[in-house]
Amino acid sequence: MVGRRGGILAEAESSKGDGGIKVCRSLSTFPLVEAKRLMSVLRSKLTASAAHLRGLIHMHLKATDLAKEAFMEALARDVKCFESFEMLVGSEMMSCEEGTLLVSPVSIATRT
Repeated sequence: MVGRRGGILAEAESSKGDGGIKVCRSLSTFPLVEAKRLMSVLRSKLTASAAHLRGLIHMHLKATDLAKEAFMEALARDVKCFESFEMLVGSEMMSCEEGTLLVSPVSIATRT
């Protein structure tokens, strides 16, 4: 039986011919380093999403300074968080200098 769960190809085999206990071999062969890297990426995306939502809440409460900080934090956590970038640019929260620093190749390279 072959299934796909969480991007990991899982292979389960019966240890007995009578349909007994099934053993999952994918986790034992999945490199620990890759699992740690995946957890790190997921953690950064989760914290970026939380910062973005905090920014949206501040926007609805008309606290634009706090919203700007939250959106900037979201971009610092995950440079690919387009929604936060869109809110910063669309709401004109950034100065021209801040925008240039934000999208410069050097700052993006240090955060990826």
